[in-house]
Parts: sequence; structure tokens; C-alpha cells
Amino acid sequence: MDVETDEVKDRWSRYIGAMGIEAVKKQAQANVLVLGANSLGIETAKNIVLSGVKSLTLQDSHNASFLDLSGQFFLTESDMGHNRAAKSAKKLQELNAYVKVEHISAQAETLLGSLEKYTIVVVTEPLGQKLENQINEECRSKKVKNIVSYCKGLVARLFVDLGEEFLVVDRDGEELPEIMVQSISQEKEAVVELTQNNKQPLVEGEMVSVDQVVGMEGVNKKVFKVLKQLSLNKYHLDCDTSSMAEYQRGGVLKALKTQVKVNNRSLAHCHETPLS
Repeated sequence: MDVETDEVKDRWSRYIGAMGIEAVKKQAQANVLVLGANSLGIETAKNIVLSGVKSLTLQDSHNASFLDLSGQFFLTESDMGHNRAAKSAKKLQELNAYVKVEHISAQAETLLGSLEKYTIVVVTEPLGQKLENQINEECRSKKVKNIVSYCKGLVARLFVDLGEEFLVVDRDGEELPEIMVQSISQEKEAVVELTQNNKQPLVEGEMVSVDQVVGMEGVNKKVFKVLKQLSLNKYHLDCDTSSMAEYQRGGVLKALKTQVKVNNRSLAHCHETPLS
């Protein structure tokens, strides 16, 4: 799927508007492997296909049983005794012609050594701690992302490993508000006071931009780091205003999205020290 074409942009306009064009571009190049065509696996696979990845491969070595009919919505009574992945792949393909859908009926362990061709590997049923650790270690060594998730009645488990130094470009997905400035002090590390309607406190180390200030025009269209929160609406900024003109009125402060690197731990490490 080429997100630069007018046809795709029109078809996926809402999704692009919600996720952003860069995120959709990355997703459109992703090759996803889902291990398990059970209830959770087929729900995961369905959502991935609808989202518009490059390819989805569904692996499952089990044959369909009547128990599957309680949650695996792509299986029917006529599928009993047949491989779950094989019977589900065709219906998954019908959801989105832009996505290449394939299936694998072999055991999950046979895929070890060939995971590098995938962007992310999603485990949706218990494979045993040893095999899950092996899958995770291979994913980490090949820079492939890995998710392990499964449900047992009311109990669920979720593990996410996006690798070392994974870059988070938007930590919360929230639209950043513009906050009115009430005053700015004249000192080496300026104190900025915001209006009382600031419902989202600034975070130490966060970058902010300032504009539309009257009097102290030297701060306009500049970016500063938040050094410390002094009270609910007062903050120290990494901004020397000691030689600037005195603040008179006005001003708008806006927090900026800052990229954060996150180091994910391996599955084996989480098994050994789950709360560290």
C-alpha cells in the first residue's frame, strides 16, 4: 500500500488524520507475524489487517474444535478438524485487498531462525516459557519487535519488547494546549507564571515555546527547558531574562512533544525479576 497515492490517501483519510502520515507510512511497510489463530489471535490479526500493514502471516498448528466457536468468529462448524490458520486466512484477506495475508500450519518452534523477515512478532497463546524466551531473544538480536499476550478466562498477560533505545515520539497522544502567560520575572533562570486554567502541569525537562509576549519580546518564538515546578502555575525556565525588557502583558506558552528513548527488558529478564 502506497500512502502517497491519492486513492490511498482518500481511502485512509480518517486513519491518517488520527495517526499522522509518518506513522501510517511505517505501518504500511510492516510485516507482521501472529502466532496463534485462537480467539485473541484472530481478533489481533483482524485489527492488523484492517489497519493496513504490508503483510500479515498467521501461524497455527491446531485444528479447529467446537471450543473455538465460542470466540473465533471466522470459524464455523464446517471447519471442524481443519487447520485454524488455513481456514481463517482467506476471510482475513477479504477484509483488505491491500494487505498480503499468508498462513503457516507448522509448529511455532519451526520458525526459529527465520524471524528477521518480520517487523514484529505477536504471540497470542501460551507456547511455554522456554520457546517464548527463544522467540524473544531472536527478535531482540534481529531488531524485531515482540509482543506476548494471551487470555485465560478473566486473567490476561501482556509483555511488550520494542527493543533497546526505542524512540517514543509522542508519549501520550494528547493534543498539547496553549497556556496564557501571566508574568515572567527578570533573572538568570526566569520564573514564568501561568493562568489558573492550566490543567496539565508541565514536567521537569520538558521543552516549551513562548510567543506573543509584550514588553519582554526577547522570549518570543524561543524554546526553553522547564527546570523546576515551583507551584501549581509557576515554573523555573532555562531562560536568562535578566537583561531583557520588563514583562508587560500577554504571552502564550505551549509544551512541545519531545522524543524519549526507552530501553525494553528481555522476556527472560522479566521472568527472573518481574518487578525490577
